[in-house]
Amino acid sequence: MECLILRFKGAGIFNPKWSKDKVFDAAGMHDRKTFGTIDVPVGCLSKRHISNVLHVLMGERPAPSIRASFIKPIESIRKLADGARVKIDSLITLDKKGNKHYLKETKTVRKSIPNCWNTASHSITLNGINKPLKGETLSWELIKVYLGDVLYQSFLKLVKTCIGDSALKERVEDVIGLLSSKHNSAVRAFIAECSEACKEPMAHLLRGSTEAAAFNQSSDVLVRRTVCKGVEEISRIDGTIYVPMSNKDLDRVRKGPGSATILEGGVVFIEGVDDFSDNLISDTLKPVE
Repeated sequence: MECLILRFKGAGIFNPKWSKDKVFDAAGMHDRKTFGTIDVPVGCLSKRHISNVLHVLMGERPAPSIRASFIKPIESIRKLADGARVKIDSLITLDKKGNKHYLKETKTVRKSIPNCWNTASHSITLNGINKPLKGETLSWELIKVYLGDVLYQSFLKLVKTCIGDSALKERVEDVIGLLSSKHNSAVRAFIAECSEACKEPMAHLLRGSTEAAAFNQSSDVLVRRTVCKGVEEISRIDGTIYVPMSNKDLDRVRKGPGSATILEGGVVFIEGVDDFSDNLISDTLKPVE
């Protein structure tokens, strides 16, 4: 029996994380947090990943690894993946608890829409007390867009009346902090205007509270400042896949594209063919389900 030797480089592995977005497949819509993942142990690969690689190398369409689909894997190719062996060449380290890990790098990734809200907090002084406020630093322009022309003019009038014209040159968060410490009728009247206009985050700030003053998730689309990119840790691994197969299967591989992708951004290419033996697959592992 012959053995097809495949080399793969730069195969990326992300740690599965909880997310609020949805997954769609032939069975319908699913919550990402309840959807399954392929848990690949350090030092090995999954049979489903190897099966998809072999499908591509033989000119066939791969089947989704997890999602329900009308496309099913070809049984003869899937059985070849069952008999494959894997050897990882990348460095594997041990943490203090003895758990195995690959070396990791930081990568910029796109976020799903529900995870794009800016949840970072910064400090704002209200009633003389520093309090955390979610979202980016407030600006005069953002407040203008959020309040609208009529309510914004009322806010400017309030600032001039309670603090003075010079306050318009200061940071708007400092101005809001000063107004929150003034419990006069003008401030209370403007708070009532904000509440009536469904601008509760502004009303809460002027009352001295940040608990429900999240401008980052305001109902007003114009002030929803999102962060569509983030950073994640990813492991990049290299290695070799050994696949025992018949000459008939090798002929299908010879007629295929000669390369495929694997995991996140990894590339698989054919290194060669050799006679299958125990020596050839020494120091290798069986792929997991």
